Amino acid sequence: MNAVALKWEPVEKEEADMYRVYVGDRADNFVYSLDTDASVSAATVAGLKQATTYYFAVTALKNTVESAQKSNVASATVLGLRLAVIPGDTSLMLQWNSIRRTTPLAAYLLEYGVEEGQLTEKRMINGEAENYTLRDLINGVKYFVRLTPVTVPGEFLRDLAAMADGTPNGAGFHPVAGSGSAFELPPPPPPPLTVSKEGMPPITWAGIVAAAAVLVFLFLHWQRRRTLHVTSAFLEDMHRRYQL
Repeated sequence: MNAVALKWEPVEKEEADMYRVYVGDRADNFVYSLDTDASVSAATVAGLKQATTYYFAVTALKNTVESAQKSNVASATVLGLRLAVIPGDTSLMLQWNSIRRTTPLAAYLLEYGVEEGQLTEKRMINGEAENYTLRDLINGVKYFVRLTPVTVPGEFLRDLAAMADGTPNGAGFHPVAGSGSAFELPPPPPPPLTVSKEGMPPITWAGIVAAAAVLVFLFLHWQRRRTLHVTSAFLEDMHRRYQL
């Protein structure tokens, strides 16, 4: 895997004793080249990135003299997954290319963890998916992720697996050493003041009732004293009359 096999039409044997293979990321940009050991008509270029398109061209060499013209440019895409990680708030969004056109899939095995060699968490994802979001992660902690295709018969294509990493960010919870709790809760608000049908609080009605009771008590007390005073005056008047 991670390789492309090339084959070309060779020139006359006496015109070349080796070939030079050019490799590039664009048709007009070759970043490096490889020389064959002999006058052959095929070669394999290895060590390429998965799910990446490369461009190739070939020249003939005779006694270290290179032909002036390159062959026609050919392109090939390396089989495999290309996994991208987009950090979010307590989450990581994963995106990858589809390989279903060349390899029918039943599912993907998603593994992740905080140590590259120990991916303790596992998920099975639908084989038609091209993205997935990991949630409830810790901001500021780096996570390592591996995505492995699973064929319809259940074979894990480890050679086509993709690795990536990402660190969630945002306004999420950050663990603090010595913290007794994750959040400080505010004190509860006071209970709402109940309102009577007339729109007055019960405490107002209590005051009115108390005031009315005092007024009634004072009125009755005044009425009683007034009655006693009138009765006393009447008795004194009658007493004077009978003495006479």
